[in-house]
Amino acid sequence: MNARRKALCWISLAVYCCLFGCRDKAVVIDQDPGNDPSANQRQNIAFGRLVPGRLFDIFVVSENGVDLTNLTDHPASDLNPVWSPDGRQIAFESNRGGPTDVYVMMADGSNVKNVSRIERRAVEPSWSPDATSIVFQGETVVAVDIYRVKLNDLSKQNLTRGEGTNIFPRYSPVGTSIAFLSDRHGAFGLYVMDEEGNGQRKLASIAGFDATFTLKWSPDGSKILYSSSAPNMRDVFIVDVFTGRIQNLTNHPADDFGADWSYDGREIVFQSNREGISRLYKINADGTGLLRIGTGNDEWFPSFSPTSKRVLFLSSRRGAYEIWIVDLAGMIETLVTPTLASDRTPRWRPARR
Repeated sequence: MNARRKALCWISLAVYCCLFGCRDKAVVIDQDPGNDPSANQRQNIAFGRLVPGRLFDIFVVSENGVDLTNLTDHPASDLNPVWSPDGRQIAFESNRGGPTDVYVMMADGSNVKNVSRIERRAVEPSWSPDATSIVFQGETVVAVDIYRVKLNDLSKQNLTRGEGTNIFPRYSPVGTSIAFLSDRHGAFGLYVMDEEGNGQRKLASIAGFDATFTLKWSPDGSKILYSSSAPNMRDVFIVDVFTGRIQNLTNHPADDFGADWSYDGREIVFQSNREGISRLYKINADGTGLLRIGTGNDEWFPSFSPTSKRVLFLSSRRGAYEIWIVDLAGMIETLVTPTLASDRTPRWRPARR
């Protein structure tokens, strides 16, 4: 494998380790009601945390910062927690067996199992809508491909079959489509395929992507958010999966990336340094209604709550990366993890529908 391919294989891990990066049972939530006073007491945020004296563990915490629970509590490095669509399980990356693999555990930290067992390393897990399969980016001695593992028997299938370097797989939230990046024609592009690896087709060219790359399906599975760079700028784009129409959503000379859809697909949050430091913004999906959200500085990787009334993000404004929430009704910011412990990749538990 050439040096360029090896370097690309480490991109996913770099965002967790370089950019940011008690054992009660977690409660499965049924919804994310904006007016339910008990909603912020549920452990519905999963994240990675650098544990003093060792590496990262996977934690869960409630929105008000109580009931912090270390789910993995292991001397190895555990990163990138990804909730199953029903909120009952969490996939994550760990090197506890030697090479980095994808593991799955119950939402209370029990029943941990290696589901990838790839030759070199496996990262970037993404759940199928019915939580029966996971796709991931797997590296062997000869290639970097997208694999699908069926969780009932742990059978694996190589979906891209060595055609270029293939990374960042993302299952559509509806149907059976998978988005991913590939350099199979000499430069990286955004591709889609079905979950058997059939019908692979290019949707858009990608320039200048890095570990902060955005790749998010719309809630209805019809569009994909992605980031791409041109000279002196990085913007957030939307591509229609069916028509191929591409929209430059942010269209600004600053760096815009780290975007996420609202639950109805009508709004998008993203981060930008257009004011000289990374801050969060909200915009309509048609490019109108740009609004600065929050009042702080150095804000990263926003994500909407399941009802889109709040936005989760990371900030190092106090010296280390901590988890914050901004309530969009009053633009009130709340510090969730006031520990200066260096947190990574916070993610909401999905609402069960």
